[in-house]
Amino acid sequence: MELLERQNSLDELNHLTTDVSAGEGKTVLISGEAGIGKTSLIKHFTDNLNSDTEILWSGCDDLFTPRPLGPLYDIAYQIKSDLIKMLENEEKRVSIFSIFLNYLQSTSNIKIIVIEDIHWADESTLDLIKFLSRRINRTKSILILSYRDEEIDHGNLLRSMLGELPHSGIKRIRLYPLSEDAVNLLMRRAGIENERLYERTGGNPFYVSELLVYKNDDLPSSIKEAIIASTSNLDKETIDLLEIVSVIPTKVEIELLRKLFNKVEENLDHCLKKAILVADKNLVSFRHELARLAILNSIPEMKRIQLHQKVLNCLLENENQQALLARVVHHASQARDINSIIKYAPLAAAQASKLGAHNQSAKHYFTALQFSDQLSVEAQLSLYEGRSYECFITGQVDEAIKTAEAIIHILKKYPAPEREGEIYRRLSRILWYDCQDEKGEEYLNKAIDIFEKLPPGRKLAMAYSNKSQTYSIREDTENAISWGHKALELAQKLNDFEIIAHALINIGCSKMLTEDKSGESELLKSLEMSLRNNFYEQAMRAYVNLGSIHLQQRNLQIADQYFSMGLEYSNEKDIYVFSLCMIGHYAKVKLHLGNWDESIELADSVLKKESVPPGNKVMPLFIIAIIRARRNDPGSIKLLDESFDLALKMGEVEKIVAVGSARAESFWLRNKMDTIVDDLVLMYQKVKNSNNPWAIGEVAFWLWISGHLTEIPDKIAKPFLLHIKGKWKEAAAEWKKLDCPYEEALALADGNEESKRKALNILESLGAVATINLIKQQMRESGIKKIPKGPRKSTKRNPAGLTGRQMEVLKLLTRGFSNSEIASNLFISPKTVDHHISAILSKLNLHSRTDAASFAQSNGLFKK
Repeated sequence: MELLERQNSLDELNHLTTDVSAGEGKTVLISGEAGIGKTSLIKHFTDNLNSDTEILWSGCDDLFTPRPLGPLYDIAYQIKSDLIKMLENEEKRVSIFSIFLNYLQSTSNIKIIVIEDIHWADESTLDLIKFLSRRINRTKSILILSYRDEEIDHGNLLRSMLGELPHSGIKRIRLYPLSEDAVNLLMRRAGIENERLYERTGGNPFYVSELLVYKNDDLPSSIKEAIIASTSNLDKETIDLLEIVSVIPTKVEIELLRKLFNKVEENLDHCLKKAILVADKNLVSFRHELARLAILNSIPEMKRIQLHQKVLNCLLENENQQALLARVVHHASQARDINSIIKYAPLAAAQASKLGAHNQSAKHYFTALQFSDQLSVEAQLSLYEGRSYECFITGQVDEAIKTAEAIIHILKKYPAPEREGEIYRRLSRILWYDCQDEKGEEYLNKAIDIFEKLPPGRKLAMAYSNKSQTYSIREDTENAISWGHKALELAQKLNDFEIIAHALINIGCSKMLTEDKSGESELLKSLEMSLRNNFYEQAMRAYVNLGSIHLQQRNLQIADQYFSMGLEYSNEKDIYVFSLCMIGHYAKVKLHLGNWDESIELADSVLKKESVPPGNKVMPLFIIAIIRARRNDPGSIKLLDESFDLALKMGEVEKIVAVGSARAESFWLRNKMDTIVDDLVLMYQKVKNSNNPWAIGEVAFWLWISGHLTEIPDKIAKPFLLHIKGKWKEAAAEWKKLDCPYEEALALADGNEESKRKALNILESLGAVATINLIKQQMRESGIKKIPKGPRKSTKRNPAGLTGRQMEVLKLLTRGFSNSEIASNLFISPKTVDHHISAILSKLNLHSRTDAASFAQSNGLFKK
């Protein structure tokens, strides 16, 4: 079918080849609903390229559990390189990715890499896409990625990944349904009159083309019924072939079909001629995924089971089963073949974990555990241990706890002290992420009691280091260092470098928080040791702690560097649980720097993800809440209370101080400081013995604001000390030096009239409406005249000093876009859109979206 209403999209793709030929590679994201014509557009583009252009076509498959790096396998068979050998040998992902990148850079001809249907991509493939997108500009290549919009919900990994791709070098093409005029034109060309065709199809090109091909006025609007109707005149053998192809969600090798079905060529030719199936070299698939699903859903359940078993038997005859493990498990699960599931699911889980597809690994372990009753106790424990670890790494804390507790239940019946101690130790850390610090400590103490009755070994050393870690988090410096050295001494005797690295982080953190410079050296030593020996978790802990301590001490640029390096490392190694923690801290860097819109988007990117551990929600909740409070947006108190409750249950001083101080500020902004004094006093008692001058200073400052600081603490960070002593000018200078504009404004607000006006300027640039209102109130009470009535940044083109992002949101809102449509266009979450709309309404003193749209139109804000 001719591509109608797609010329602009084709032009955009064709223009990219000019940039690419000059060595400036690009990434193209093509999105739209199922059947919208994404593949047709890409094929039309590639069919008209120069003959020397190399086209590498691949796709993601809707497997029960996706095959890790499936698209890269497709590509590997199309090129001459060591790529397929490396994949089959399960070599390190970073090496595999680098080899492919080297191939793209190896010749001067333009290369087009197509990966279709990335909404079905496994984690490893998403990592491949991130890897290529960040480096494609070094090649003469265009990376084309297609996906369905409707397949991406708020918790989807793909949505998160799309938001993390580099903005430069990316072209986004969104395909929309055909207009009624286009559908009418197609009907006229086909010689069909059907007044309801556009209404039935909604302009979906696939639906339209199917109905036009079969020219049956009685066909219902459902695509399933349309496809089933289109196959009703096929002979039984041809339908049998379609059914066997439909149970295989990947493209099907013709060689496999020959084993599954007699007279393949004859019946396959019939399907190809009828355009139900399409062939690509030695692979066969349905012309459209919706057609496959229509056929699949029409097969009776017992027959489907038999067909899956038939496919499974053929796959198991293949000599290279390693490359087929995900497919084997998929068909075994659908066939309910228990023996095959038990045998191959653990192998698939281990393979997926090795390739960094931890979500897939956890699913494979889960599949195996459903049928593990006939296994030995040892085998069952191994499956539970594997799943517990994979769930922890992917942030599925509830499942990790549930699985660990299942291990404890088994061990009560079949005692194994060393194993029991180890699961208690591991569970203690998982419980901390679930904000159950006290229960976690109970389990850790149990583990130590068990290990101390056994010959001293690695597990005891690790338990000692975990004890040090617990005290380090609570900023109990003396105990943290004491237990850390106890772990270090045993680990050194055992020559166990991973535990040495773990203990050094705890000791280094405890020292660094008290501004002991030797602490950072020990953290850096641990980081270097961890990177050298591929201790992934310890490397991430080092990055997180180096960044977060520099963040506490307002060394924001250094913190930014550590978080950037850590996030890159986390993405490479797919250590999800640590990346969530790091993004929350990274958002706090942006908060202090005054980049509040970016801070909100980072925080919200964590909260919208699936399976976020409660402990990783603390920082994002607090950040969104305090910005809401400062901007006079609704809902801040509820979020702060939720965040503070979680922080207390975690027992982490850093989070308790951050959220507790934010709560104090929010009450101050509402002139209700008296109601928070008791909480501040209790928090001050908790931190004043920590020897952390920044934690002490932050709490002492708000206690001073409330009028209840009885004496200046001995150890307090310089900017807070200066402010409390009334040296507002010097305090403001310190905050300016540290790139903290909001804190600078608070210091200036305590000065003379001129400095108060400077404070207002800074706060207006941040959109801190509530803080501005409070300072103006204080100015009036002090007798200052001529107080500015409105935001100084207000102009006819930008009323109330809306931020750039808020203006973008208002523009789309004015065009009638819903929150989800605005989110899709700006590649942010609907929740973030909601934050921006609340801020817009507050700044413009309006009450509804309709009011905002009317205001923008009546003031001509977006006239060309």
